[in-house]
Amino acid sequence: MPDQLEFFRKDQGRGKEQAIALDKLALPLWDEPNVIEGLEPPKRRKRRFIAGFEERIGLRSVREEALAGIKKDILRIVKEFNLSPIGAEVLSRRFFNEEEGRVNLDKVASFLNPSLTPLESASLVKGMREGVKIFTQAIKEGKEIIICADYDVDGVTSAAQVVLFLRAFGFKRYKVLIPHRLRDGYGLNERFIKEAVKRNALLIALDIGTNKVAELNAVPGLQAIVIDHHIVTKEEQGKTVLINPSQKGCGWQGATLCAAGLTYVFLNQCAKALNVSLPKKVLAYSALGTIADVVPLQGLNRAIAKEGLKILEGNCGVLSDCLRTTGALKKGFLSSEDISYFLAPALNAAGRLSTAKVGFDFLVEEDGDEGLKLFRSLLALNEKRKEIERRMLMRAIREIEREVRRDRRKVSGLLFVHSKNHRGINGIVASRLSDYYHCPVIVLTQKDNAILEGSARSGGAVDFRSVIERAKDFVIKIGGHSEAGGVKLKVEEFNRFKGEFLQVCRDCCLSIDYDLLCDLPLTFEQYYKAYNEIVNDLRRFEPFGNGNEKPLFFAENVGVEKSSLLSLSHWEGVLRQGGSSVLGVFWHRVGHPALKRGKISLAYSPMYTGREEEDILSVEIAGAFRQK
Repeated sequence: MPDQLEFFRKDQGRGKEQAIALDKLALPLWDEPNVIEGLEPPKRRKRRFIAGFEERIGLRSVREEALAGIKKDILRIVKEFNLSPIGAEVLSRRFFNEEEGRVNLDKVASFLNPSLTPLESASLVKGMREGVKIFTQAIKEGKEIIICADYDVDGVTSAAQVVLFLRAFGFKRYKVLIPHRLRDGYGLNERFIKEAVKRNALLIALDIGTNKVAELNAVPGLQAIVIDHHIVTKEEQGKTVLINPSQKGCGWQGATLCAAGLTYVFLNQCAKALNVSLPKKVLAYSALGTIADVVPLQGLNRAIAKEGLKILEGNCGVLSDCLRTTGALKKGFLSSEDISYFLAPALNAAGRLSTAKVGFDFLVEEDGDEGLKLFRSLLALNEKRKEIERRMLMRAIREIEREVRRDRRKVSGLLFVHSKNHRGINGIVASRLSDYYHCPVIVLTQKDNAILEGSARSGGAVDFRSVIERAKDFVIKIGGHSEAGGVKLKVEEFNRFKGEFLQVCRDCCLSIDYDLLCDLPLTFEQYYKAYNEIVNDLRRFEPFGNGNEKPLFFAENVGVEKSSLLSLSHWEGVLRQGGSSVLGVFWHRVGHPALKRGKISLAYSPMYTGREEEDILSVEIAGAFRQK
């Protein structure tokens, strides 16, 4: 089967789609003169396109008749929650109740002060009581425990939490096994199961194993606990304990937790059963996994992430010391972006290019010097990962731009196959392509002309569980959750798989609207005057991520004074509005046509860099379009 890239394209005017096969791959050629957006209303705004998707800048709207009430609520929020007027208006727009015509102040309060109280009902999670009983009994009896975890941050932070918990008891009869991404592939493999049987040990699977329950049940003498959040494709009953809120009949409010969050909940219940305190670092590592796994940062997830970040930025042993050496805490606190764009990629790089055991060893290392060595190894691996990713992405987007050109609106899904794709980087490239084209993307590596293996990202356009459900009966392996997944299939199964993926794109993608909603209009002059207040408010709004996006502000009549290349892939430049200038960064948007000449309007978010004493402040650009 030749290397190819499949474009699932909507045939304009007829509503049909077709697949176009390409032979090659490699960064964006931003040569399309017409770019994005128009500000909300007017009702008849022109729609312009970039990178294959429609992106329109608008403002979060409030009905005109509700404005009087919302202004009163803004004043109340300022007074009761000690926020600036700008911060108060951001929250008032986000938590505005359309039916009541007022701001939901209870939601504002719970947002600013998230609580871990849902942990009190954790015993209701299906399998939780039984799992806690088995695990605590094993500790009391001194039975050996085999800990198996996935090779991503969610998996290694889950394993680290369990090890920290066991070490708090002086318990040493445990062994950690993490699969090698390239040699072992994803999931709970037979080698680990045999190891547990051989040692007559309790097996704990973290972030893997949901769909291995039937196999575990069939192994004589094996006792196993699976703590996972991935989709349950088939319900199984038996001796294996499955702790997964997505099971039928669970219905617990923590259903969106990742494995690191579930592991924290599980260990919290174990600590109660043993009448001991849970080490604080367990919560910190749960926060790290929660942010890295991009689960919705709402409810219990938000509470875990927020409280865990406080521990990480304080005294979390080797990890906190290493972060200080990089300047990550220079601004005085640790943000979710420090995790998402620095620490998590470094930990993931080990699992992508080497072995995830390096990341795990770093998390549980207690010696400062050895921890620093491991940390530097992770940083070096991450730099190597960036270069491989850059090359793959450059080839892919160049080929897409060459083929699609001005036809970008017709792209509703991408499936890319190449023999030189690095399997450890497929998921990142799929994510980048999905961000560029705002459509589902699957990136596959062809192995030995017989097997295709890779990763998928939904881009928020489809629920990948629909693809899993359609393909589970004929591919070798498929799994994941709504936003992402992995698949392994035979070459002869490719066309059928492509057809199922195309059908999901056809069913779901066409109705997606990608408005880029700004919270408020804010001039650069206003930004400078209110900067300290805005930063203080943003610290309270942290952590940002899925389900709690960083506030976006709108500015128009902005000129580009200087521009340069930042780390080969990003745009950096000086932007001027009236008498005020800011330093703008546009991630992964080198050569964006709106930033070349003339006046522009843009959506931006504040950047707190710890350099407030400098003459110019920084902003992160989220979207831009040229004004006429």
